[in-house]
Amino acid sequence: MQLFPTEIDIDPTEGFTPQKDIFGRAAFGVRLTRIVRALENPSVLLLDAPWGTGKTTFVRMWQGELAQAQIPSIYFDAFANDYQEDAFLAVASQIIAQAESVKPRKGEAINTFRKQALRTAKILGRASLRFAVRAATAGVVEGEHLEKAAAEVAKDFGDETTKAIDELLRERLESHDSDRKIFENFKEALGELALALSSPHKNENDGLEGDSSEAEHSPPLVFIIDELDRCRASFALEILEKVKHFFSVNGVVFVLVSSLKQLETAVCFAYGDIDAHTYLEKFYQLRILLPGGRLDRPDMATATYLRHLGCNQNVAEVIDEASRMYPLSLRTIERIVAYLKIIQVSVGQKGLFIPSICAILCILKVVKPELYDQARKAQLVFGQLDEVFHFSAWRGQHDPQERTALSKRVEEWWLFALGVSKDEQKNTQFQQTLWQYDMEAPRIIPHFCDVMDGFAFPEAS
Repeated sequence: MQLFPTEIDIDPTEGFTPQKDIFGRAAFGVRLTRIVRALENPSVLLLDAPWGTGKTTFVRMWQGELAQAQIPSIYFDAFANDYQEDAFLAVASQIIAQAESVKPRKGEAINTFRKQALRTAKILGRASLRFAVRAATAGVVEGEHLEKAAAEVAKDFGDETTKAIDELLRERLESHDSDRKIFENFKEALGELALALSSPHKNENDGLEGDSSEAEHSPPLVFIIDELDRCRASFALEILEKVKHFFSVNGVVFVLVSSLKQLETAVCFAYGDIDAHTYLEKFYQLRILLPGGRLDRPDMATATYLRHLGCNQNVAEVIDEASRMYPLSLRTIERIVAYLKIIQVSVGQKGLFIPSICAILCILKVVKPELYDQARKAQLVFGQLDEVFHFSAWRGQHDPQERTALSKRVEEWWLFALGVSKDEQKNTQFQQTLWQYDMEAPRIIPHFCDVMDGFAFPEAS
């Protein structure tokens, strides 16, 4: 039994293939490529979608699309690197590593960039030291109060601290212009490296339709920063700030891949009660919304993914309809299906399995644990369930005036299991189904809960 799907293995150059692009996002990827190709000024794009909706899979396939269009790109996993303390070094190191693997036409551009990155890192390191001294002195060592604070601090921390602060004072006065020049040299070196990484274009549009002027200038270096919504809040914000101040140069387009809502949460965590949305807008020029599914049939995203997971058709129909009333992310669907697999394996091929009960119960366990707990304790009221799933609103695509047979069946099973059904004919029919399993109606929900409750997935993964 495979509880969760294995990560899709995507070759860096294969692009969007029918077998892996299950949500049909290839057309969207082509449009995004055209936009990036047309950008001439330093740009930062935010690819926004909720956590667990397939952003990483999309950008990995899109990177292959870029490769086919001869547009250089670098992929950086922020979550995999958030153990590092220095975001600047983490990003610069990834650029160097990728550049060395590509071996650009002008190899000296790598050495120049490496040299300027090192000089810049040293300056930023000194800035971190100044910050540490401010922290050690309760934040008073700042601005015009620096000299006065030095005298006060010396009384408490001794000569060594005094010497350190004197050195910081001298650096503050003497290094401003030279530091700025080093920062400018770093940006210039990054621009030269981006140009060196660009592939030559000779009277071709690389398969992209549109204005032929697209081929008249070298394509930008696309730097994809993924998983910002999963890494440490402080690291995510530091990456944003470093990209804005040090990496924003001509010839480089950054694509930040994250849930904007999650980034706003990180800002509030770091800075308190501020307008996080407005604060973040200074870090990107264009927000891009990732399509939820196929551009021609976005409503089929859940059903498509359930088929991809190999979900039982009867169960898949219930989850798909329920998700129209209560939207579910792909990661959430994975957990729901995993619990369903646990039930099916536990009861065996000949054991009792009721799709209408199990599918809804698994959804509750993942997204509404308080209602699941009430169901397990036989305290759930049908009205509470209906407030979440709105069974009477499940309508057929061909006849929106009529309820689907599926919605009626799910509702009838739950009314029966909760002991409130007044339909004697249905009650008799359902009871006959249970007799062969030696099961009474009041035991249905607790029975399936007992099967699941011995297993629990981590709160976050």
